[in-house]
Amino acid sequence: MTVFSFCECLWGDRLVGYVEVVSNGVTDAYIQDLMVHPEMQNQGFGTQMMSMVIKEIRERNIYMLSVIYGEEKLKEYYERFGFFSMLCGQMQLRDEE
Repeated sequence: MTVFSFCECLWGDRLVGYVEVVSNGVTDAYIQDLMVHPEMQNQGFGTQMMSMVIKEIRERNIYMLSVIYGEEKLKEYYERFGFFSMLCGQMQLRDEE
């Protein structure tokens, strides 16, 4: 997987947010990061960036775009874009002892 799409949001010359998507370039893509500076949240920056990234993924005919969110409140945010919960689990490799 490599960085497939990157969208940044600038306010003047200040970076206030970005979204990064990684993909194999053929079938799957994954939103690795969506960040908006806390002072700039709830002003539509994240929504604009998400809309642009989703449009790009669809234009490239990528089969599946997924995201893993860390806070329950973000579930509703992603659902607004058409994401839905899947029956799957996330696992992480333990550090070597």
